[in-house]
Amino acid sequence: MIRDCDWDSQTSLTINGQKYHYLMWRDFEEDNVKNFHEIYKVNEDETYLNLHLAWTPYGSPSKQELITWVNCGCPTRKDNENRNFNSALLNQYAERVVTQALGLDLI
Repeated sequence: MIRDCDWDSQTSLTINGQKYHYLMWRDFEEDNVKNFHEIYKVNEDETYLNLHLAWTPYGSPSKQELITWVNCGCPTRKDNENRNFNSALLNQYAERVVTQALGLDLI
């Protein structure tokens, strides 16, 4: 049950010439607080495309992590074995993307 929502964080980013807008808001429940994450791609006509950012509800990505997420192709939970991303999982995913792009085999 949502008791209160606090719009907590807003960040505008330009990555490789493309504009993005990130929002994080908090859902305060009786027994915990969860962060919800939204990232929007800003189109040339100033309309927004909502990209689903599957980040853990118990943390927030840094600006560099948002850049890494976008540069990895905006992966979804499905791309991450049905798990939300966090710092460690994003780094592992990024290493796999780079390794595959270079045509290297992971041992």
